Amino acid sequence: YYDSGAPEKSISAYTKSIELKPGNTSVLVDMGVMYRELKEYDKALDSFRKALAINPKHEHALFNTGVVFFFDLKQKEEALKAWRELVKINPNAKAPSGQLVSKLIQDIS
Repeated sequence: YYDSGAPEKSISAYTKSIELKPGNTSVLVDMGVMYRELKEYDKALDSFRKALAINPKHEHALFNTGVVFFFDLKQKEEALKAWRELVKINPNAKAPSGQLVSKLIQDIS
């Protein structure tokens, strides 16, 4: 459902998956991405926060947290905070475009 662009069905499947196997950070992050697709930004951030509570170094959760704050909620400082944390963990972290996150930070700071 995720790859076919069906966010509602994805969220339903991810919810069931979490019920069966709580604590799966990858499922939580993917669910957050689907909530973002639906413009449910608070729920997206909640999913990313849950993943980060389990694994504070989850790179995709940190990157996507920054995406929601920067692009959707227009909270630049919160986005930078998430992305800086990501760069601390992995100085070579890249955005899906291939751009280094450190360069992204530099460009918007």
